[in-house]
Formats: sequence, C-alpha cells, structure tokens
Amino acid sequence: MVRPQSLTSQRNDRCIGRPDAVAEAVVLRKDGTRAEPGEIGLFATKGPTTTAGYRPKEDFPQG
Repeated sequence: MVRPQSLTSQRNDRCIGRPDAVAEAVVLRKDGTRAEPGEIGLFATKGPTTTAGYRPKEDFPQG
C-alpha cells in the first residue's frame, strides 16, 4: 500500500499500490482501449477476487 507521506502534490505523481499476484489492473479510455502511461482513464481490475460491480445504495434498506 501507499503511505500518505510518500505522495506529493504534483498532478499525476500518484501510485495505487503494489501489483496483486492474482489480479490484472489497467487504466482504460472511455472507448475501452488501454490508456498510455500518464493518461487519465478508468481504473479496471480483473481476477478471481474482483466483484462483478457495485450495487446502487437504493438497493439497501438503510439507503
């Protein structure tokens, strides 16, 4: 994991942690193609421990 003190205030100078042994992670563009290093996009993961998605909070009785 990344420690807060290791982050700087410079944009694009961030880390999301160490690679996982059983999951793949990529940054995707809106069209689904892989983004280039430094390009902003959607963080996507795939693997046996990845959930299918998040349910909207309206699906839960407590809101």
